[in-house]
Amino acid sequence: MQYGHLIQTIQRDAGLADNAQARSLAQACLQAVAERTTGGLAHDFAAQLPQELQGAAQAGDGRTLSGGADAFVERVAQLWRERPADVPVARCARAALGALTGAVTGGQVEDLLGQLPHDLDRLAQGESATASGQAPGHRR
Repeated sequence: MQYGHLIQTIQRDAGLADNAQARSLAQACLQAVAERTTGGLAHDFAAQLPQELQGAAQAGDGRTLSGGADAFVERVAQLWRERPADVPVARCARAALGALTGAVTGGQVEDLLGQLPHDLDRLAQGESATASGQAPGHRR
């Protein structure tokens, strides 16, 4: 998938106002994923994505953070530089992960999801991280 199309998909699915917000969200999600995987798995995953996003996976290399979907959403909120105050982070993270996993081969997605906590696997497949869809610590 081409970079522009992928960013437009994230923007649309997350309900964001502009491409800058979607780019920043994609980078935050990739870095948060890379922080939760080992053995270069996030790098291999990102290698199938457009070049403009590959650096985000490298930014998380070497850190192995734990926690499930709520911790992941909280980390995305921390990393998301262009985050609008009025958009639920969990919904946006779900949209970005869905678009990102949809842009790579199935085997690579299975490998990646196999290293993530079960509830984060569900988040990547479009299920809610929290009942409200709101990230802990969401700005208002």
